[in-house]
Amino acid sequence: ISHTYRHDLESFFYAFIWQCTRRDRGKEQPEGSLLTKWYTDSYRDMASTKRGHMYIDGVEDILEEIPPHFDRVNPLCRELREISRLFVRILEEPKALYGPMIEA
Repeated sequence: ISHTYRHDLESFFYAFIWQCTRRDRGKEQPEGSLLTKWYTDSYRDMASTKRGHMYIDGVEDILEEIPPHFDRVNPLCRELREISRLFVRILEEPKALYGPMIEA
């Protein structure tokens, strides 16, 4: 698979979600965290887990891991998830993703 701008935007989204859930938690992931499967399985399994978490119910489960004092980012996370649904489509024009991500 050739690396494209879409992969960079998808990576940004996952890193953003990760940082939001880890806010003020130190080095340890909360016990029972859904994000543990983002880095402990095979690459194929990790990708499958991330795809599953990007569906409406899955992303809501992930957002529950954001500390309550930082949950004001939840609307932005939902908006970025909606935009990220474009990642699975082949888009010829980078602005089709860059524009909405930057605007959000």
